[in-house]
Amino acid sequence: MQLNGGGKGLKDIEVNLMADVSDCLDKYRVLKIDELKEATDGFSVNCLIEGSVFKGSINGETYAIKKMKWNACEEL
Repeated sequence: MQLNGGGKGLKDIEVNLMADVSDCLDKYRVLKIDELKEATDGFSVNCLIEGSVFKGSINGETYAIKKMKWNACEEL
């Protein structure tokens, strides 16, 4: 078992991790609360998947929508 990334330095691992994360960012959209309420029928229990994740429909597409307690833009 190698804990050092197979001979890579810590800087190389950080760069690779940032590249992996940045590839995912285009998969997220930040929407207005009114749009999310409409998509989830007001965050109805009928749309609840689990925890704080709801099933919602936006423009005919079905999404898993996570209801967050903070400003998600700051996290992304």
